[in-house]
Amino acid sequence: MKIAIHGINGKMGLAIAEALLAHEELQLSGASVRSGHAWAGKKLAEVSTVQQTVRITSNLDQLCASADVVVDFTRPDATLSLLQVCERANKPLLIGTTGF
Repeated sequence: MKIAIHGINGKMGLAIAEALLAHEELQLSGASVRSGHAWAGKKLAEVSTVQQTVRITSNLDQLCASADVVVDFTRPDATLSLLQVCERANKPLLIGTTGF
């Protein structure tokens, strides 16, 4: 299963990415940060200890296109933006955002 993480730069986003490494049937297919974030455009392994080569994006359409499911650990306003993109792409969204 291909999993994309919205909010990869947070503690939970990184913890989930790290946990995926322990499961052969799971693949980190995409990762995102907010527009303008220093990690945007870089590979995850270049900016964290998570040894994944996935390139980090700020483009939510691109994030959803790469995934079977999207996991969100951001903020309510960012979650609502992502929800619209997931609905258009017909992708399930698991929300772990504080405030919901």
